[in-house]
Amino acid sequence: LFRSGLVSAKVRVTVGAAFGLCLVGLAEYLARHREKFSIYSPTICAALASGGVITCYAIILAAYDFYQFIPPLFAFSLLAAVAFGAISLALRYGPLLALIGIAGAYAIPALIQSDSNSITTLLVFVSLVSLSGVWVSQKVGQIWPWRLSMIGHFVWAFVAVNHTGPLDIWVWLGFTSPLFLYICFLLPIRWAGHCKSS
Repeated sequence: LFRSGLVSAKVRVTVGAAFGLCLVGLAEYLARHREKFSIYSPTICAALASGGVITCYAIILAAYDFYQFIPPLFAFSLLAAVAFGAISLALRYGPLLALIGIAGAYAIPALIQSDSNSITTLLVFVSLVSLSGVWVSQKVGQIWPWRLSMIGHFVWAFVAVNHTGPLDIWVWLGFTSPLFLYICFLLPIRWAGHCKSS
C-alpha cells in the first residue's frame, strides 16, 4: 500500500509517529507488568523505548525535510521534545536512552536549518542539553553521559566561535556552566563516593 501510492504521505507520517509512540507506550506497559509477562531483564523495555524514540526522530525529520509538512521551528521543537524525553526515560529504562537522547539533541541544530538561527539560542539550547547529560550522568552513576555531553558542548562552542563575531560575555558564561557545575559540584561527590567505596 505504501509503495503503490494508495496511502498519502500525511497518513504515512501519522502512522509512523503513532507507531513510535506505541513502542514507547508498550515499553512502559511491560515495565509496569514485568511479572505478568515474565520479563526479568530491563533490556527488553529499553530496546522497545529506544526503537520508539528513533522512530519518532525519523518521522519528524521526514515530515520536515522530505515532505516539508512542518516549518523549521516546529520541527526543532518536536525533535527537542523527543530528545529531552529520551534523556528523561534513561532514568527508567537505562543509559541507552541517554545515549540516543543526548546524541540526538546535539545533532538537532545541524539537521534543522533556518534563516532565523540565533547563536544565542543555539548556545542556550546546547547548554540545556549538556546540563541534562551531566544530570543523567549523576543519576545513573555512569561517567560516559558526562563525557558525551562535554564533547558535544565544546564542539558546538568551536562551531559558534568560527561562525560569529564576539559574543556577549553573559552568553559564554552561561554556555560554560555545565563544565563549572561538574568541576564544582559533581566531581567532589564522585571523589567522595570513590573514597568511601575504597
